[in-house]
Amino acid sequence: MSRVIKNTAQNVGAIRINSPGGDVWDGRAIYNMLASHPATKRVEIDGLAASAASVIAMAADEIRMAENGFLLVDANEENP
Repeated sequence: MSRVIKNTAQNVGAIRINSPGGDVWDGRAIYNMLASHPATKRVEIDGLAASAASVIAMAADEIRMAENGFLLVDANEENP
């Protein structure tokens, strides 16, 4: 995935998310890759962005969410 992100042009376009999440460390790595990319990033939450998927969404410059979409941010395990 990092190769795909690094080779993406300056205009990433929409990053669409519909995910219950996953491994927090993978989510942080994807967030860091996206956040460091110079392009303007827009996330569109089509249904659910939970747990690690919500972390990835935060890498965007703009977040759009469907009217019936859901964003779930877990409590930080390091600071409950």
